[in-house]
Amino acid sequence: MTRLTATLQRSWADSHPAYRRECLLLTLRDDQGREGVGEAAPLTGDPRETLDADEAALRNAMQRLGKLQAPGKTLRTLRPFLDRFDDLLQDLPAARFALEGALLDLTARATGRTVARLLSGFDSDRVIEVNGLQALDQDLTDTRRLGLRTVKIKVGRRDFQSELEGLRRLARALGPEVTLRLDVNGTWSLQDAPGYLQALVDAGLAIAYVEQPVPPADLPLLPRGPVPVFADESMQDDDAVERIMEGRTGCAGVVLKPTRLGLLGAWEQGMAALATGLDVTVTHAFEGPVAIRLCCEVALALPRTLACGLLPDPSRLEALAPLLPHLRLMQPPFVAWFSEAVP
Repeated sequence: MTRLTATLQRSWADSHPAYRRECLLLTLRDDQGREGVGEAAPLTGDPRETLDADEAALRNAMQRLGKLQAPGKTLRTLRPFLDRFDDLLQDLPAARFALEGALLDLTARATGRTVARLLSGFDSDRVIEVNGLQALDQDLTDTRRLGLRTVKIKVGRRDFQSELEGLRRLARALGPEVTLRLDVNGTWSLQDAPGYLQALVDAGLAIAYVEQPVPPADLPLLPRGPVPVFADESMQDDDAVERIMEGRTGCAGVVLKPTRLGLLGAWEQGMAALATGLDVTVTHAFEGPVAIRLCCEVALALPRTLACGLLPDPSRLEALAPLLPHLRLMQPPFVAWFSEAVP
C-alpha cells in the first residue's frame, strides 16, 4: 500500500485555490506477476472514516486474502468473495472500494479485458461526454476553453433569490448551447423545494435537472415538479433506492458515485435504473487518478449515460493522462473515455 496526495489546482465546486485529497493505493499481485490497483480516498473531514482506519482495515483484509482461495474470474464468483470482507469494510466504503477495485482490475488483466468489459460483457468501445463544474461567482475561462456543453452548478449555499439572479447571469453568459444542471446537495427543505423548482421555470431558466434538492429521507415525499429531479445521496440508502427503482418517487434519474456505492453496486444500480426508464449519470468525488479511472470504467460498462461528472481537474488533464491506463482522453467537450485492450 502506498499513500499519495492528489492535488487539484483549484476546486470548481467552491472556487478555492487548491484542493488536496489524501489517498491510499492498494496493489494486488498474482502468481503471474500481474497487478491490480485500487484506491481508498475517504471523504475529507468525515470522522467516520479516516485514511488510518482504511489502512488498518485493508492490512487485515490482506492477511485474510492470503489465506483464501482465489475468487475466480467472473462476476458471479467475485461478489460472494468480496462479501467475505464485510465485517472489516462495511463501514469503510473507501476501503471497500479500494479492495474491490484492485480485485476487479487484477481479474480484468488476468482475462485480457478491461474492468468495463468485465462488468458489461460487451467489447464495443463507448464515448462518454463529461460535464464540468461551474461556480456562480467563478469566471468561465475553463468552461469555454474546454468547450464543455454541460455544466453543473452547486447551489443551496446562499439565499435562493441571490442564487437565482446568479443563475440568470450565468445562463446569459454561457448561451443556450450549454446545458445547465443544478446540484443542491439536499439543502432545500421539503416545504421550499416545490416553490424553488417553479421559480427556476418562471425565471426562464432551462435546467436539465436538479440533483438531490432535499435530504434523502424527504426525496420520496417530493412531488413531481416542473424540473426533473435526480437522486444522488439517496442512492446510498437501500430503502430510498427501492422506492426510486419501483417508481414510487418523482425522480427522473440517478447520479451514481462508485467510490461510495462500490464498483459492482454502482454498475448494478445503473443497470436497474436504465431498465426502469430512469436516466443515469456517473461521477467521481474528487478522488485520485486510480479512483477516477475506475469510476470511468463503471460508466463505460453501462449501455448509455448522460454526460458524466468524470472530468479531472482541467488544469492537469495532460499530467493525468499517463496515470489513467487503458483509458484514452479525447479532446473536450467529450473529454471522452475509450476502454482499450489491457496490456
